[in-house]
Amino acid sequence: MAEKPEDKRYFPRAAIALGGRVTLEGVAVGFKVIDLTVEGISFQLDRELPADGEISITLDGNDAFGKHELKAEVIRCYPSKESTSGWMVAARFIDPDDVFLMDSLALVHSKMKNFPKEDL
Repeated sequence: MAEKPEDKRYFPRAAIALGGRVTLEGVAVGFKVIDLTVEGISFQLDRELPADGEISITLDGNDAFGKHELKAEVIRCYPSKESTSGWMVAARFIDPDDVFLMDSLALVHSKMKNFPKEDL
C-alpha cells in the first residue's frame, strides 16, 4: 500500500461551496472550489493547467466569504477521480492581500469549531 504524501500545510484547510474563475494566457475558465487555506487552494475544472504556471484566480463571494482576486502558482494538476473530463488543481497563493487573509482565517476558524479536536 502506498504511503500518504506528507502534508506540508502550515494552516488547516476548509471546505467551502464556492465558484470562481482562473485566467491563464487571457482565457477565463470557471471552476469549483474544493477547499482553501490561508496560503493555497484546491479546485476542480474542465481544463488541464501546467504545473509551475502562474495563474490569476477570481473567487466568487457568498454570504460567508468575500469576492477576491488573487495570483497563484499551480503546484499540481491531475485528472479528477470524480469526473471523466475534469482536472484537480492545487495552487499556492502569491502575496495575498490582508482582506483575503482575514476572510480565509475567519473561514478556517469557523469550520474548526465544528470538528472534534482529534479530527484536526
